[in-house]
Amino acid sequence: MTGRGINDGDIAVAAADTPARIGDVVVALVDRESTLKSLAKGSHGVFLKSENPRYPDLFPVTQLTIQGVVHTIIRKVG
Repeated sequence: MTGRGINDGDIAVAAADTPARIGDVVVALVDRESTLKSLAKGSHGVFLKSENPRYPDLFPVTQLTIQGVVHTIIRKVG
């Protein structure tokens, strides 16, 4: 998620009761695997956009469950 300013070791705080909108950073369960990605919509429907060029976008094969919308990032300083 480096493209959204979220780095390895950061702590993401997500709200499970907030409806997800396109463009939100979400905690998602996709095909039984948990991930942190941006929610996006393309010509083939909703998918999870990787904000790090080293990782691919995720297109759910069987299931996509939004577990929460990220609203705070905690970063250790020093």
